[in-house]
Order: sequence, then C-alpha cells, then structure tokens
Amino acid sequence: MKLDIKIFAAKGLPKLNPKLRQMPFCDIRIEDVETSYQTKTSKNGTSPEWNEAFTFSQINPASVTIIISVCHKQQVISFINFTISDITSGSEIDQWLDLTKDNDEQSSGGKIHLALSFQSEPEDQIAPQFMEEEEEAQVEENIENNENYENQNSPVSSPEQNLSERQSARSAQQTGRSPGSPRLKADRTREKIMNDEEDVEIIENEALEVAQQKYNAFLKANAAGLLDNSKKVAQFNQQNDEE
Repeated sequence: MKLDIKIFAAKGLPKLNPKLRQMPFCDIRIEDVETSYQTKTSKNGTSPEWNEAFTFSQINPASVTIIISVCHKQQVISFINFTISDITSGSEIDQWLDLTKDNDEQSSGGKIHLALSFQSEPEDQIAPQFMEEEEEAQVEENIENNENYENQNSPVSSPEQNLSERQSARSAQQTGRSPGSPRLKADRTREKIMNDEEDVEIIENEALEVAQQKYNAFLKANAAGLLDNSKKVAQFNQQNDEE
C-alpha cells in the first residue's frame, strides 16, 4: 500500500517570537518508516502555503500513524499526530485539521489543510499471483518426486531375467511353438505353491509377469509366420467352398 500526502496550507499559526520573522515549513513522517519529507519554507509566518505532494511506499494497511510538524528553523511551532486503521485501497481524506500547540504560552496551534490518498502498489497485486504460481510449482514438484520414487521402487528386470527372456524368444523362434498362455502358467504356479508358506499372491504375480514376457516374446518372434498360416487356412477354406 502507498500513501500520497498533499500539504496545501496552514492558518492561524502562533508566532514563536513576535519580533522575528517566521518562515514555517512542514516535516512529514510515518511511524516505523525511515523515509521522511520536508516542504519548502514559506514567507508567510502565520498563514503559509506549500502545495506540495509526497509519497510513502510499503505502508501497513492495518494501521498507520502520521506525524506532521510545522517548524521554524529547528523549533516546532505546532504539530498533529493521528492514526488511521483498517485502510482500503482508494481511501481518501481532504480537510482542515486542528494543530496542537507546542507550548502553553500559545493560545492555539492553528489549522492545516492536507489530503491523504491510499492506493495499492503493483507488488500488492502481483504477490497473490506469485504465491499461486509457487504453490502450483510445489504441487508439480511433489508429483514429480512421487513419480520418481515409484519408478525407483518399481520392479526392474535383472540381467538373469533379461537373458531368460532372450533365450525364451530364441527358443520360440526356432520351434515355432507358443510358450503357453500367461494365465495358464500362473495357474500352474499357483497350484505348486498352495502348500508353501510364502505369499501366494506375490509369487503368482511374479510368475504371471515372467510368463507374459515370454508370451509377448513368442508373438513378436512369430508374428509373420502366424499371419502367413492364417492366410493359408483362409485359402484352404475358400478352395473347399468352391469344390
């Protein structure tokens, strides 16, 4: 949130010394903010005009305390100190405010005319979007990490298994006979281990996976021959129909 302050003028200022010329200026500060501003001096000692604007950035919209002192050289003539809470973007104030006299000898502190305008800064609008992008990136990272974990912990064929698959494919190619249905192999394996103490499901799944690999290897190695046989059967049936 940023705050634009316009200092227009003051009136009814007390004179610190009736015998000396008074040239007032304003010192503008925000509590807990390092930045501060000063207007130029005015030659009118009791009813000065400044018509200057200043901007404070990174204002806390929950609460802001504004301190404006009207001074002559190093002496404070009068001042105002007020707090605004629960600020929303677009809030504005434009009015004359009473100044507090700096010492009891003064009859009045006078008045000051100022305007305040609160507006959202670009950072205020970008921040929520940036947070959403960060959250999306975090979700994507978590998904990727989970996938990597699953890949790292998924079964990987050992060199012995790969060799067994190649030998099975070579044998199927030479004999032209199918290694058998994966489901049939699994059923046979299940029968063998029914009386064992090991987990039937785990061993059955492992046997099913190996059988499936061997069966796929056979189909891949003999695809052309199987297709040719099916064509010959079709031709034979067609000849019988013609006869």
